[in-house]
Amino acid sequence: MKDKSQSDLESIISRCVRDKNYRENINRRIDEVIDLLDAGHSVQYSSILELARSRIRVRKKYTLWNRLFLDEYSARYSTPEMIGKYRSGRIRGSVIDIGSGSGMQCIMFGLKDECLGIERERLRYLSSIINADVYGSKSRFRNVDFYSITDVSADVVFSDPLRMNTHDLRKLVPSPYDIMDRIRSDSYVFDVPPHTDLQTITFEGEKEYISVDGVLSRLTVYTGNLMDSEFSAHIMPAGIHITGSPYTGSFASPHVYDYIYVVDPAVAAAGLMWEFSDMALVSRDDRRTVLSSESFRKDFPGMVFSVIGIYEWPDLEKKIAEIKPRKVYLRYGISSEDYYGTTAKLEYPGGSGDLYIFKFSDRYVLANKIFDINYNLKANL
Repeated sequence: MKDKSQSDLESIISRCVRDKNYRENINRRIDEVIDLLDAGHSVQYSSILELARSRIRVRKKYTLWNRLFLDEYSARYSTPEMIGKYRSGRIRGSVIDIGSGSGMQCIMFGLKDECLGIERERLRYLSSIINADVYGSKSRFRNVDFYSITDVSADVVFSDPLRMNTHDLRKLVPSPYDIMDRIRSDSYVFDVPPHTDLQTITFEGEKEYISVDGVLSRLTVYTGNLMDSEFSAHIMPAGIHITGSPYTGSFASPHVYDYIYVVDPAVAAAGLMWEFSDMALVSRDDRRTVLSSESFRKDFPGMVFSVIGIYEWPDLEKKIAEIKPRKVYLRYGISSEDYYGTTAKLEYPGGSGDLYIFKFSDRYVLANKIFDINYNLKANL
């Protein structure tokens, strides 16, 4: 049963679908609330407030963010425009999008070819219709449960299942296995949680990891004629694409040289690190792979840092006090509470530049960032 807030939101969006003048009036009201929130004012809860908050949340995800209709869940989990357009370039032909949500990926497909979105939640189905109109997409939508459909076909079947707290592909809703059983197609594309246990993927497919701004964002599995390799990594916004098989060998003996290299998380997750086997391993965990080398490597798929020195903690504090950085970033395992408490003690509000701290064994490595593959950043040289 729907709660009152969801019913009110659905009622507003339903009328916006039918009446464009009403939609423009709602857009003006949402704009006013966004202005109030941006100015730091508190606003009493309403459906307009939820729509405003959702638009604020997706400002950096969509170019037309200020005219989209998204509920809180959709704003959080919908596919960013940058990824959606990239993926639509990889997929050829007509598409069925199972569980299309508020429609954003289907809309990106519909800018290039035909896409039919299947969405059981009426609120998100209605949002999809408006959002497609905002983008001028030729995507279409049906408000129906995937498990009840029997009359659809397309060149490609795509699905981005509900984000759930599971690493098992079979426990996603809808499960990719259920989709392949019920809808026959030459090619399937599944957008699944990036930390999915690969052993639960028992069908053949390319596993493509996508990062955005140095953060792991997506794992997409391509089957059939859309499969180009065993694994791939796509780095955004740089647009760097790497393919191959995972490197299972070792690295050079642990050591810190003049340069620190942090492998992009998509490349690390895909295991495509055979080109770095001669580099020394500084540290490796679920969040980052840190390597080191005596020389600077141009166009490294990740970030590069110039080492200032290696210190015990008291000496590290003294060195930072000499430099007086505006910001300090800790690049080793540490709790959020300790992270912010530590950086607050090391930063100088009136200072300049950024410093990065890595950990090697029981000592600390102080460094400047000099290169970022996404922005070709060279700083503090």
